[in-house]
Amino acid sequence: MRVPTDGAAPVAVRIDAARRLISVPETAEAHLGLLRLAVGPAPDAGERARILELLPADLRRFAVPGAGPGAGHPAP
Repeated sequence: MRVPTDGAAPVAVRIDAARRLISVPETAEAHLGLLRLAVGPAPDAGERARILELLPADLRRFAVPGAGPGAGHPAP
């Protein structure tokens, strides 16, 4: 488990917190946190796989590093 140098909680701890939020009526907050975590540089391949397992299928396509607004949408 990598410990971030910016004072944030380790990725594994943040994933566990999101998993717990999903189990109660706070799924939107959990999914938003997981998406933010997934697109950042912090998670390793194993952690990213855990994140993808927790996200609903329609949000997984946005959980790609570097995905920004419009990611997963066709160009106009």
